[in-house]
Amino acid sequence: MIIVLAARGGGGGELAHVLRLLGCRVEKSPSREVDEALLGAADGVREWSDPDGLADTIANPPSELVDRARRALPRSPLVVFHDPRLCLTLPVWHSVADSPAYVVLHRHPFAAADTLRREEGVPLSAGLAMWQLSMLSALHHSRGAARLLVRHDDLRRDPLGVARALHEFLGARGTTLASLDEIGTTARDEPERTSDAQLTRAQLDLHEAFRERRWPLVDDDDPFGLLAKDPLLLMRRANEAARPDHGSGVASELAAELGRARAAARHLEVRARQSAGRLEHAEAERARAQRALDDLRDVLAREREQRAALERQLASLVGGQEQVPAVIASPEERLRLSSSALRVFAKTLYREWTSTEGVPYGGLRDAPPLRVMVGTLHSDENEFEQCVESVRKQRYSRMKHEIFSGLGKKESVATLMTAFQRSDCDLLIKVDADMVLTSPDFVERIVRVFQANPGIDLLSVAILDFFSGGPIQGINAYRKTVEWSNERQDSLFTDHTQVPSRKRLVVWPTFLRDAVHAPNPSPFQAFHFGVHRGLKTLQLSSARYHAARAEEQLAYLEKTWDHFQLRRELRLGLACLGFELALTGCYSLEQLDYTNPSLRESFAPIDQLDVDRVEAAVVELRSRRLQFEHVQRVRDKRRELVAQHQAPVQAIVALLPHTKVFGGVNRFFELARQFAKLGVRFVIAQPENRETQVAGTRSDYPDVEVKLYSEVIDQEWDVVLCGDAFGGVMLTMPLFRAKVMAVYLLNGWGRSPLNHAQIAAVNPDVIIANSSYSAAQYVGYAPTVVPGGVDLETFRPPPQRRPRGPRLKIGAYPGRRKPSKRFEDTLEACESLHARGVPLELHAFDQGPLHLDVKFPVVFHGALQKERVREFFWDMDVMVCAEEDGGWSNPAAEAMASGTPLVCTDAGTIDYAIHEETAIVVPRRDPAAIVAGIERLYRDPELAERLRIAGLARIRGFGWPQVARDLLDALQDARPDPEGRAVKNALALERLAALGVR
Repeated sequence: MIIVLAARGGGGGELAHVLRLLGCRVEKSPSREVDEALLGAADGVREWSDPDGLADTIANPPSELVDRARRALPRSPLVVFHDPRLCLTLPVWHSVADSPAYVVLHRHPFAAADTLRREEGVPLSAGLAMWQLSMLSALHHSRGAARLLVRHDDLRRDPLGVARALHEFLGARGTTLASLDEIGTTARDEPERTSDAQLTRAQLDLHEAFRERRWPLVDDDDPFGLLAKDPLLLMRRANEAARPDHGSGVASELAAELGRARAAARHLEVRARQSAGRLEHAEAERARAQRALDDLRDVLAREREQRAALERQLASLVGGQEQVPAVIASPEERLRLSSSALRVFAKTLYREWTSTEGVPYGGLRDAPPLRVMVGTLHSDENEFEQCVESVRKQRYSRMKHEIFSGLGKKESVATLMTAFQRSDCDLLIKVDADMVLTSPDFVERIVRVFQANPGIDLLSVAILDFFSGGPIQGINAYRKTVEWSNERQDSLFTDHTQVPSRKRLVVWPTFLRDAVHAPNPSPFQAFHFGVHRGLKTLQLSSARYHAARAEEQLAYLEKTWDHFQLRRELRLGLACLGFELALTGCYSLEQLDYTNPSLRESFAPIDQLDVDRVEAAVVELRSRRLQFEHVQRVRDKRRELVAQHQAPVQAIVALLPHTKVFGGVNRFFELARQFAKLGVRFVIAQPENRETQVAGTRSDYPDVEVKLYSEVIDQEWDVVLCGDAFGGVMLTMPLFRAKVMAVYLLNGWGRSPLNHAQIAAVNPDVIIANSSYSAAQYVGYAPTVVPGGVDLETFRPPPQRRPRGPRLKIGAYPGRRKPSKRFEDTLEACESLHARGVPLELHAFDQGPLHLDVKFPVVFHGALQKERVREFFWDMDVMVCAEEDGGWSNPAAEAMASGTPLVCTDAGTIDYAIHEETAIVVPRRDPAAIVAGIERLYRDPELAERLRIAGLARIRGFGWPQVARDLLDALQDARPDPEGRAVKNALALERLAALGVR
């Protein structure tokens, strides 16, 4: 190994740069860690400018520090250690290193001290004393070893000459002169600012000896030997105010005594500061605990007051009854309130909420344009280039990418938010440098949410996370109107804002696969991430302790630990190690900043550990109790917290107004069968009324549980699910004892006011759309899309394709002639084709009668069971679905799955009907386009066959088994929060009471 011996401020970094260009590998952190520990062991003082006690420590170093020094030794002879502390701690390294080579760098003492004065505020006299101590120590401790003297003046003016001298000195170790041209570019002609007037006589003599290359050999005859044998004595003397002439006799002795007294006083002062700091920290902990207790008492008092007020209000609304519990009423009371809700909905709310027609979502063109700033905070993250490239690939055009690098954590967020507020942008999407967008439409989808939901100021979305292997709330998007104050910004939870819940939308499953957090972190990045999470758990810098935030961090890192146990990936282990170390209190908030090198320096020895040693360290730390009891209490619950986050969904109750075969009801019976195969109990519940006094099963689904409200309303459920907008059952969801409330959107835009009003009343935890078309109409909620489904066992292509007959058989489903089905458009198209001479025959099936007065042949098949519907499709040459609006078009999907060529609109079909790939897709309310589509298939059988085959392949991805798995994943990702759900239910009851539910 090669050791550079240079004073602090002496230009060691410049020499290290030349050595690097000669082929050496320069390392600073390994030696610094041990040097810091050695200085700390010297009477507990790390102030190396005042190193009393260091002589004894260096002479008899602790064995564990010697072992650490030995472990830090490099294997390559071309590794360079450079750290000013090495001048003082060299004996320890000399004792463990094998034939090290020393390069002693001499810089004018005034230049070195002036550098410290300008850059670090060190007094000039103290800087000169440091130089003197360092150089004398370097000479003393390296005596008898291979060493080379390099003058800093030569390094500046003739770096090539210095490089050649170094190569000649170190050539046997493998240095190379391949980079001489680059070394030559470092030459500087301007002289350094120097002065001899501030030097003591001893400092000046030492400097002139170096300048004239008169080596102080440190023997009895050398004039510097006595001082070099005890350089600490000189340091004590130099610590007094340095003078050009120390004087002599009694004055000199008094000065020496004064210096020793000052040094002793400084030690006492340091110890006093340390003791005071510990007392202050303990007092701060006590005060923080007291404040937390007071806050908890205040919260409990407010909750009691709110509960009492709500009980009084509900009691008055239901006619003066004595008490109605606000959150969890008796089963009888909840049943009564459910009947009241359904009655109020049928009598007044349905008419009121449907008095306004829905409007189709027009996309970005019809909404006010929004300009977007994507803000990235960059601090040496490994994924930075991937992040930038993923932002560059975004399709949204009204966007600019701003990058903020090299700033402290709090400063970087404040700078970003200030830049956003001063910009011309409407939205800010914060995409940190360790995040990679995997969808080119990510920004556009965020914009759509804000356009469709003008009431929100903050959108928080979950993305996939490398560390936990699951979702993490990772990306925040802000509207310009968001409340933000740099003065009130939290130093630890820097992204935390006080946005009211009514202006905040938190989404878990929807964007989960559109971005990834930390897909390829560096080892230090992983360690830093764990430390950050640990400090968020401790919250020592916060005015009050937030237990809920601590629980979130603990659960997250516990999942990371589980992930590590599964994959044995070193970086996962390093994140866990950083977390556990932070919980011991050994790191501060200041060390989180990448601008502060101390955390990286402390990581250097950890970086040498393999997976097994990291695991052993984490296991040992996990077994220790923390010194912070309030954090330990939360920590003791970590397995319980993870269980809450990861508890599998095992029981679902789906609310339906009826169990008949229309209105999308069959969907829930199909799902019930598939969930049973996944081990999940799925119960269909319907309210008591004149038609449903006794619950039962449907003959075509005898295996599906159908219950009355009275049988299930007091049971515990993981999920209460509702996909009905027309019967009012959505309003009864808060009355069920469920951890998660999920709304299942099955409609398009036509009845959107009805859905919007009910969603606002019940405030669900997750909203799921049954098609991309439906999700687009409700984009303001950022719903999760689970498209499908179709019964692929029943609806399959025929064993043998029927040849086309003399007449073109056109299939259609009138849908009880509901206006949204646009059956009249199909009739008009058939009229036009018939008038053109195309021989055709229209076939239709439906639950009700069909009376038509047309000039072309019509065959009405009535109501059909599923197998007969499949045979109906097999017998058609083309199926036409002219719907204007809908959630998921069952007739179109089933026809495609049966191998029938399809002409359809985009209403409920865009997940599988791709124009000219799997179907002919035509505009809504356009009979002429239907004519053109049918005629193309009639006159081009090869096109019809190609679309048919491609459609069969496409629709296979939307079978009921896949829909059930995707729906279960979406419900599982919804992050159950039973306490939060109880509060939401209480507020929902308040809103229902205001609507007349009593």
